[in-house]
Amino acid sequence: MRTIGLALLALLLQDTKKDLKEACGRMDQLKSYHFTLKSLHEGEEKFAIEGEYHAPAVLHIRSDRNETARNGEKKLVREKDGEWKEPGLLARKLPEVPLPHEVLRKIVDQVPALKKEKSTKIGAVTVDIYVHSLANEGARKAFEAAAMPLLGSMADWTKTQNGILFYVGRDDLIYKVEQRLDGKTKDDKKIDHQLILEFGEMGRAKLQLPEAVKEKLGVKEK
Repeated sequence: MRTIGLALLALLLQDTKKDLKEACGRMDQLKSYHFTLKSLHEGEEKFAIEGEYHAPAVLHIRSDRNETARNGEKKLVREKDGEWKEPGLLARKLPEVPLPHEVLRKIVDQVPALKKEKSTKIGAVTVDIYVHSLANEGARKAFEAAAMPLLGSMADWTKTQNGILFYVGRDDLIYKVEQRLDGKTKDDKKIDHQLILEFGEMGRAKLQLPEAVKEKLGVKEK
């Protein structure tokens, strides 16, 4: 009986992981969304960006220091209170920031068996929370997928407790992913870090760009 129970549990977990991947597929099909990415240390926000995505390749990102907007290979940047312009040579050589829903899929790829914990609300949306305990290598890859390679290289992954939470709506869209790392760096300093990626305005996000910038990028917003 115990063997049968374990087999049924394994099948259930596989189905849940499959559902999560199918949710990623629905995210891929969205025409637009708003997103935020926050980095917290010991509960204090250290870094944050936000922006909008419009299919198939428009991405606008804002921080408290600058803005970037791109449409495929076309790209413009703006320092705080500055003018929009083409990026310099160094900026052109840097790798492009991946689209947020592509980051989401890379994180999901690292997730092992998952467990549904409870339900809650994000705004008016009811979401189910799925919790994972990541193995060290999976946690490292998940943090690096979320555009945090520096943190991935700093942590001593043999001395960390790693968790990840997915907030999945009843519409099978993913509204939030929270990655938690509690451990030590390679020089034995404490790490208490969170990365929170949130999505909103699914299919109805408007680009926060001047018309002149849209025109230069060749963006035709519907």
